[in-house]
Amino acid sequence: MASLENLPFFFFLSTLFYTSINENLPKNSLISCSSSVNCGHGLSIGYPFWPQNQELEFCGYPGLGLSCNSHSHEPILSLHKNLYCVKSLDESQKTLTITYNEVNSMTICPVARHDFASNSSILFPKDNKMVHFFYNCTVYPPSVPDIKCLQRGAKHSYAFVNGSVPEFDWNQYCEDIVSVPVMKKGIEGFLGKGFGEVLKVGFVLTWKADSACQSCEDSGGFCGYKDRINHNQTFFCFCNERHHAHNCYDQTGEVSTAPSQPHYVIAGAVIFGGLITTSFILYLVQEKRIGVHKSGFSQIPRNYEK
Repeated sequence: MASLENLPFFFFLSTLFYTSINENLPKNSLISCSSSVNCGHGLSIGYPFWPQNQELEFCGYPGLGLSCNSHSHEPILSLHKNLYCVKSLDESQKTLTITYNEVNSMTICPVARHDFASNSSILFPKDNKMVHFFYNCTVYPPSVPDIKCLQRGAKHSYAFVNGSVPEFDWNQYCEDIVSVPVMKKGIEGFLGKGFGEVLKVGFVLTWKADSACQSCEDSGGFCGYKDRINHNQTFFCFCNERHHAHNCYDQTGEVSTAPSQPHYVIAGAVIFGGLITTSFILYLVQEKRIGVHKSGFSQIPRNYEK
């Protein structure tokens, strides 16, 4: 039987075991939803955006996953398999300013290599104007200024703001045509300093929740999707420690994205309680044995008394 001196060890062991269980439990949804992306460039971006490099990104809007540029340390947004640098964000207006990943402040002759396209039903262009680029044209209208740094022998390239494209069969004589949005305030730079400055300024997008997500947020919850990485999206509304099917008021549709968590809690509590109970019983048994020992000792005849 364990001695009384071993009781502190049992208490320490049980406490350590219970603490270990709790430390390894999945965190609740509010902690996950409050995480942000900070690539070290001074811009911290949180919900509804989420870290794209996490194994389980389940809190945020679909299509708003962010990674980090290892060179510029800027947040990167992927839209329709194209990469864009996030320059600024206004949460109150729900807008963000992005630039083309291949264009930076050091680029001497920036080029828009692809049309802007978004596979997201959440993000929409806002306060922008389209600029059209015509690359490597073998025939071109006379007296139209070209992009000098893009001239390749007899091939010339051009850029025009939407509504100011000269009448000409550009599709027939140019190798590539790209249309991209730019900030309206950047149009002045386009007219005065050239197309390169416009591309460096970037353009603005706004985000808007769909009806299901809006209902969730209106009830005080956070929107999320289970198994987003596997493209098998199931919508959930995260409310405190519970996961609801629709919103925080939906008591009949409560579900959990981490069903094993309650079992861990129950198992940990039972084991912890068992260890405490066992320690207490050992203490009582030990006390009883000591009492019996003292009582028996007092009844031994003292032959040395005279």
